[in-house]
Amino acid sequence: MRITKNSFLTSFDSSGMTRRGNAFYSRNWDTAPHKLSLDVSAALGSIQVEWIDR
Repeated sequence: MRITKNSFLTSFDSSGMTRRGNAFYSRNWDTAPHKLSLDVSAALGSIQVEWIDR
């Protein structure tokens, strides 16, 4: 997963992710066979990503 964000007064829990430039990447981004990219815009709140193992 890759997340880029445009936010104002917003917290972002990026635990388990690595920042590269203006994006946050999951640990397996480089080797994952399928990739999910999210562009998030938020104001006055929080962004939280919850990992669910299947």
